[in-house]
Amino acid sequence: MPSSTSPAFPGWPKRNAALAADIDGREASHAMAADNYLGRPTANVIETVFGARPAECDLAGEESAFSTAKATTELGWESTHFWRDAETELVDGPSFIDS
Repeated sequence: MPSSTSPAFPGWPKRNAALAADIDGREASHAMAADNYLGRPTANVIETVFGARPAECDLAGEESAFSTAKATTELGWESTHFWRDAETELVDGPSFIDS
């Protein structure tokens, strides 16, 4: 993993939420996109793949089937990048790749 101040990865935050958290030991958290990248409602995808979805499955629209609530609560992390926005965004690549 690059350091938090790596010039090759200028987009990396100066303070990594997991490293800055006041947690003893290890904790697993999901840190991923807030939507499913499929262009279809997540509940419909689950029904198509598994034939049904659990009664407590209350997914709305294309939200991710994975919860990032623990990462938000314990680390203060929230997804800030959305593929629909990033799809057309022009960004510089890592500095170690020659242009």
